[in-house]
Amino acid sequence: MTTVSPAGTAFVGAAGALAAHLADHTLPEPALLAVTTRYGRSELRVQLRSHTLAGIAADLLAWAQTLSAVTAGVLRMSAGDWAQLSIASTLTGPAGEAVLDVHGGCVHDPVLITDLPPGGTRTVPLEQLHSWAAMTSAVTGDGGMA
Repeated sequence: MTTVSPAGTAFVGAAGALAAHLADHTLPEPALLAVTTRYGRSELRVQLRSHTLAGIAADLLAWAQTLSAVTAGVLRMSAGDWAQLSIASTLTGPAGEAVLDVHGGCVHDPVLITDLPPGGTRTVPLEQLHSWAAMTSAVTGDGGMA
């Protein structure tokens, strides 16, 4: 008989919840998926493939539409040249609940992401993600949404 530790059960449950969510919804293909479980708490991290502000915002909105409660935020990296947009939520499955973080990074644009010092963070309303997602290629210089 094989015995699975509680941490192993939590890890498998969190990974299963993420796999089920990806199977149940049409979402942008992630660049990276990570599952971490420690002290009975599971965290799921999804890194997006998009690398423009408009593309990341659009991908985050696609994820947000599949989740019940979402908090959006922006982090300006401490070096100051990059920004990370993210949404946080939870996924619930038969094995319990896991914290979900979906994020992507882009070049920081001080005109579009104002008043955020290096290393600074703030929450943003989903309406702001909609605004960033709707930006034209003339603003982002990326040829459209990624």
